[in-house]
Amino acid sequence: MSKAILTTIPNNQDTDSLLELAVEQSPEGAPCVTLRHLSWAEGLGWYPQQPLRLSVDEAEALLHALRTTRHLWQEQRQQKPGKIIPLPAISPGEC
Repeated sequence: MSKAILTTIPNNQDTDSLLELAVEQSPEGAPCVTLRHLSWAEGLGWYPQQPLRLSVDEAEALLHALRTTRHLWQEQRQQKPGKIIPLPAISPGEC
């Protein structure tokens, strides 16, 4: 089975993990896209966790879904979590 690593994506919050995107060929010759979560361990190096293998059609559908919903998850990423302080309800005429 051949494999070509397309890219590795670092995790900005955790320097001991990253994502690896690769194109692989199954023993039957069918191409698939593999997304692997890699972790780092001293003395071991990078090792895979949770591989996700997608057919070419599934990878295309995922790419389409990410593109069409991009504005939604970018808005959520830009919103900073804050504390919400509940205020007491005021009845009409109390002001």
